[in-house]
Amino acid sequence: MRKTIKKAALELILIFAGISLALGLENWIASVQLANQEKQLLSEMLSDLEETQLDLLDDMRVLQDITAYMETLIDHLNVASSGSDLNVATKLSEDLKNIALVCETRNFVVPKTAAYTSIQSLGLDLIRNDSLRTDITNFYELAVSRIATTERTVQDIASTECWSYINNHFSWLGPINVETFTTQLGTYRNVNINNLAPREGNIDRFLQDDSFRTLVSRLLFRRSIVLRNYRNANDEIEELKSAIEGEIS
Repeated sequence: MRKTIKKAALELILIFAGISLALGLENWIASVQLANQEKQLLSEMLSDLEETQLDLLDDMRVLQDITAYMETLIDHLNVASSGSDLNVATKLSEDLKNIALVCETRNFVVPKTAAYTSIQSLGLDLIRNDSLRTDITNFYELAVSRIATTERTVQDIASTECWSYINNHFSWLGPINVETFTTQLGTYRNVNINNLAPREGNIDRFLQDDSFRTLVSRLLFRRSIVLRNYRNANDEIEELKSAIEGEIS
């Protein structure tokens, strides 16, 4: 009787041990699979970030050129309107030939989000590092949103006020090339043109209109915010890339 009880107890222990071992092995395999999946998706996110950064840096260069032009234009407008430099009128006439740059709206950043979307679908907890998970979420949910919002503001001012002003006050001295392009904000038309001049043909008369200087100043301010967001996003991408590389290495 005692031998039977001992045998039954031993068999029961072996059964529990076998079940526990099987469960432990199953959990270990699942953990390894999740770790591999996390590593794979983080590697893909690293590629997404690198592509986004290339797009971002390219748009930063374009925007820096545009803001530099607008800053020079405003300086020349202020000097010319004050009459303190008679030679500035010639410089201003050259500036105004490229006035279409003020309304330029082609520099949209289109973040690559495929890996982040995949991680979202599986649950952000797939990323075990709490700090990294927070940084990734902040970038895609906050930084990207800030960029899109400020870009949209520039687009709204350019499309509703800037081109309208130019059409009403400038003459087209060169060929017009209308380009249609699609971004994350929608489909837009952009006009590539140079060689513009005030329709009145008189710089002094044109300078009496303070609304143009105000329009340029507003767009310059908004573009400066976009440029600042670009720079901040670039810094965040660098930090994210470094953190992800450390996580998957």
